[in-house]
Amino acid sequence: MTHDIYFIANIGFTHRNDPKTLSGLIQESAKYSCNAVRINYSQELESLNSETIYKLCHYLNIDIGYTVYKPEFVEKLSPYSDFWKVSSWDNTNLDLLSELAKTSKPIYISTGMTEFEDLEPIIPLIREFGTSNITFLHCISEHPNPASNAQLSCIERLREIGHQNGALIHKSGYSDHTHVEGVIYAAVLKWRAPVIEFHLSPNRKQDEYKQGHAWLPQEIGTVIANLILSYDGSGFRTMSPKELENKSRKHESWSSNKCI
Repeated sequence: MTHDIYFIANIGFTHRNDPKTLSGLIQESAKYSCNAVRINYSQELESLNSETIYKLCHYLNIDIGYTVYKPEFVEKLSPYSDFWKVSSWDNTNLDLLSELAKTSKPIYISTGMTEFEDLEPIIPLIREFGTSNITFLHCISEHPNPASNAQLSCIERLREIGHQNGALIHKSGYSDHTHVEGVIYAAVLKWRAPVIEFHLSPNRKQDEYKQGHAWLPQEIGTVIANLILSYDGSGFRTMSPKELENKSRKHESWSSNKCI
């Protein structure tokens, strides 16, 4: 999918290592206009075919990215990954970050449990090893995070850090743990976040959904549709048939005191 906001569906471990569930989540993500899915990779996922997942995503015109926890997984997954997502647990893991940067692929970094000053040295390091396409994702590491604690103004501060240190492309975005529509809208419309990540659950029975931080596909689909649909018009005033009908009756309404 192509539009101004880059939506990443985090299907982490919600597929439960089941190929059918994983395929369904990828297809639902594409159906509801997500740009990408990301998967947490560990040895338990070796039973899933990374090449098959990659081909499915590209058939559906959707990017695939991985979160890895060990540098040795990077080379194995690189041919089948369009980008890397670094979790808040590893956002200052310089060994891992340098290995990811060597692939020259975009890197999205969640910033939970981290002070701003801890992030500033990361951009020069990553650039030195091969990529300038770095995006910090504002994130609060609570599951769920109350909307009152969203702290969305941090998106702007992260953008400033990106500018100051030469990061390119998106610079800052938002990784959601609130499951609140208004928070997503504010992140995009007020704080101009061009990247939104969210947790995706296949059903209401999963722990991630019951805990309150994950979205069902149709729920986030409504939010995405509201953000990407154009309500602007062409800039030229046009009238619908109903408005033209009302226009012809306008003078009649003055004399009849009927409100149209």
